[in-house]
Amino acid sequence: MESNSIAGKGKQGLQTVINNLKLSLQRWYRPKHQQAVVTDVALSPLFENTPADSIEQESENWLDLATGQDYELFLDDAEEQLNHYDIYGRSDDDRDNYIGLSNYFFLNPTEEQLSVMTGATTMGPMLVEGVAGSGKTCVALGRAKTLCDLARTPDEERFNADFLDESSVGFVRTGELVNYLKASCQSLSIDKLPIEEYRSLVYRLNNVRQLEQRPTSTSAEGQKVTRAKFTNVSENLSYDFSAETTMNWLYASAQAIGALLQLELQKQLASLSIPAELLKAQFLAETKAGNALLELVKRSLASDYASLFNQLSGHSGDAFALDNLLSRLVNAHERIERDLFDKNTLWVHPSEEKWLIVKEAKAAVTTLREMSVVFVVVERIRDENDRPRRKATEILIETYTDLLNIFAQNGSVRSEDGLSVYSAEDAEIIWECRTDLKLVCDIPSVVNSIKITWAKDFDAVNIHLINQKLFGINQKRIFSLSEPNPFVRKIEVGEEKTQTSLAARLRSQMQRIYSSWQYADLYRDALLSFPQYWQDYPHVSQASERLKAKLLADHDKDILLALAQIITRGAQSSRLAPRLQEQPWYPSVFIDEVQDFTEVQVFLMAQQADPKYHAVTLVGDMHQQLGRGNVHDLDACFPYHSLTKFLLKENKRQEREPQLAATSMLFRSLVQNDSRLQQSAEQLTLWREQAQNGLVKGSSTSLSITLMLNWSISLVNNLMGGLLLLSVQTWL
Repeated sequence: MESNSIAGKGKQGLQTVINNLKLSLQRWYRPKHQQAVVTDVALSPLFENTPADSIEQESENWLDLATGQDYELFLDDAEEQLNHYDIYGRSDDDRDNYIGLSNYFFLNPTEEQLSVMTGATTMGPMLVEGVAGSGKTCVALGRAKTLCDLARTPDEERFNADFLDESSVGFVRTGELVNYLKASCQSLSIDKLPIEEYRSLVYRLNNVRQLEQRPTSTSAEGQKVTRAKFTNVSENLSYDFSAETTMNWLYASAQAIGALLQLELQKQLASLSIPAELLKAQFLAETKAGNALLELVKRSLASDYASLFNQLSGHSGDAFALDNLLSRLVNAHERIERDLFDKNTLWVHPSEEKWLIVKEAKAAVTTLREMSVVFVVVERIRDENDRPRRKATEILIETYTDLLNIFAQNGSVRSEDGLSVYSAEDAEIIWECRTDLKLVCDIPSVVNSIKITWAKDFDAVNIHLINQKLFGINQKRIFSLSEPNPFVRKIEVGEEKTQTSLAARLRSQMQRIYSSWQYADLYRDALLSFPQYWQDYPHVSQASERLKAKLLADHDKDILLALAQIITRGAQSSRLAPRLQEQPWYPSVFIDEVQDFTEVQVFLMAQQADPKYHAVTLVGDMHQQLGRGNVHDLDACFPYHSLTKFLLKENKRQEREPQLAATSMLFRSLVQNDSRLQQSAEQLTLWREQAQNGLVKGSSTSLSITLMLNWSISLVNNLMGGLLLLSVQTWL
């Protein structure tokens, strides 16, 4: 449409804003005695050939934006310039049918609405609940916008990039709501916020978690063939399965699977063993040597598994018996990798049944000294045939205990010239005169005599340990104090001399416990093996028979995906298969019409949010659930962070029809029995008065209210046997 502007097209936008601003102010701030007078801006041009006295008279009116303006305005046709998002510049019918966000709403939020939108990062999960027309969806999206704005604000460095709209997500129940929310997000400049149906989330997670277990095999023709172990139920279930969609059912499932896995872990710990083919290796040839290494692994696992068993039995205080299970299990195995399987650590093998890690040289020497070990320096030499061999060249004595240990190992001490022979009874004399004595020692396990060297301090001993020349003698056994890690030594097995190691074989056995886990199998086995955890549910047999027949209903997938989410929390190890890994988080999650989902579905969607913030925003009206409803305990859907709830009690849509708004609030309070609206007797009295004022007027709105009340009373009689009829009639 071409403008008749006298100032040029460049000011058309400014005039539109001014016209609409005046219209809004006239409608919202007009004195009561002028309520019947409606004067649109377009019908009263700001500048025409108006007499001066007329202008003076207008300046005395309650609102005058025309005088004293020092800029040109334009003349336009006699139609109001509507802002696309301003529902208060539209007719009543247009306003009722409007889908989107209102500029007036964002410029004039209530205190409740403002507290929701500004508490974006500090409140964790948040439910925005409200009556129809309260702006609950707008408020919730306002919170999403606040989060997205924080990600782009240089002053809020701690949020930078955390809440970008393209990395967050909004979930809806049906596709019809997708377009509505996308339009609203576009109005808020968060148009990149993905909005998707819940079933899209299930489809995506199902592919990752492999709920149907689709192994790939090769056919006779060489083609890859995929067959599902579990298939979808083809017919509607013949019983009421609503109990299987609750958080209580999920808790019971987690406890039963926890009991199942505790037994499996105990069996694995007991069955851990060294394969017979590895025992042919020289350092494992001694029966007790291999068992000693195996015992180190079992002892470490048992220590970590103790806390796991406590959790799986439900005694740890965790939200679920399966919380972070894979992460904790992998951490236990990785601790063994660090403590026992590290290729850079040095070990000692002082006796057939004992292996020790040399973590700190002085501590290792002290430990061996307490075991009566004699420290000897061994050099590499060549014999008369020029062949390399080792020879003990000196015994190091740093402490009095070292001297006693020589006699403890059945050694004999004599002077270098052989004129004096000493026994254990002479130990004190030898120690007192050690600086003047030159002694040699004979030990049964050493062929040659060895001279005794008096070490001034530990450094004189440690230098030989650093040079890997320090050995120990214990029970006729000579061993190095710097052996390579026995767990990672290469072992050749089979005719093909395939190289492996003790660590590789034990690692494979440990990982086998979870590498074969399939969520549907765990759920089925728990239902069949531990039905007592579902003893309060009459239809548990139907669920177990369905899983036994390898059939999955839609709500079974919800349960399995929720269990997978619980089990894999924090599991980020690359050793895990993708189905066993923690899935990527969304910085924030938006859930629309939350009352239309089941409890397990709400839990699953909420768990897609990064636990760093728990930024989950739910929108809905829990009193819109008909009959039995889907969500009985919304708080239970948030076991890791308490749910903050906001109830928007002001009906913004019916703000200009207070009698209709008041009737809606009374209906919700007394008929739907919303106790939160019954806390203020003064507020109930005000709503009653406003509703009664509407009834005495013979308007079409009053007729609508009358019909609503008649229907409400009928509904109360039908659903509640008239128990609330008296209270409704009393208030209305």
